Amino acid sequence: MLLKTDVEWHDLRMDAEDLPGEGEPVIVTIESISGERLVWHDVYFKYNDFREPCWCTAALNEYGWPEETVVWYPVIAWAYYPEPYYI
Repeated sequence: MLLKTDVEWHDLRMDAEDLPGEGEPVIVTIESISGERLVWHDVYFKYNDFREPCWCTAALNEYGWPEETVVWYPVIAWAYYPEPYYI
């Protein structure tokens, strides 16, 4: 069964200034070291202390607590989560 939702992807290669609001949860497409494109969820955009744009996610530290970490892979596109739908 193929399910379809309306997801509007924002391609950063076409418009690098088209960014989500700070702290809003989004899904992103990253390009891995081997050149594969993967979708990553639970990511948000923010400006770091130097006012540079960065993509972050929460990872569990050695104590099991969520800790902010930077997405080190190049983000090439982002989208807001789709609206919930019935199956």
